[in-house]
Amino acid sequence: MKNSARIDYIDCLKTYHSSLKDVSLDSINQVYLCKSPKKAINFDEFKSDYSRIHSLNDCCSVDALIQYEKDREKTILVEFKNEKIDTDTIKSIKNKIKDSYLILLDIMNLNFNEAKQHLDFILVESKKKNAGKKKNFNIIKNRIFFNAKKHCVNYNLQTFEGYMFKNVYTMNEEEFEDFVEKNI
Repeated sequence: MKNSARIDYIDCLKTYHSSLKDVSLDSINQVYLCKSPKKAINFDEFKSDYSRIHSLNDCCSVDALIQYEKDREKTILVEFKNEKIDTDTIKSIKNKIKDSYLILLDIMNLNFNEAKQHLDFILVESKKKNAGKKKNFNIIKNRIFFNAKKHCVNYNLQTFEGYMFKNVYTMNEEEFEDFVEKNI
């Protein structure tokens, strides 16, 4: 990543710092999908100011932006979903991914190829609300991917991997907590 762009990008987002716990809050149900106090950028708040400044009306965004602890050049976009994920929810998530990605390209002053080497995406879903009739299938599928030393991506979000992001993950809240402890 370009050093001057990196500095501008970090400085630009300092006022939007929050904890992962706070950005994971489902305010309607008062449920947190993450308990970690580690720092994150409240990307919804940033998007609101960015949209106002640039006169964007229908812009949407993911919930959080975080950096890997071991590799500060890498950034993760995170969307938290404390609801049953259906077709409409997936459309909404994909729109949030696209809008957030375009905003990041702008503020990070990167081209498409540079950005996809530095960005990952994680969807964190409620384990309880998405443990439906596909439960046994998902257990088997996850085991196969684990044995192959690859990660399993649900909801056809893997189409973004290698295209817009280096890695794409879908995790429940417990898996995300473990990921945060090991990587952030």
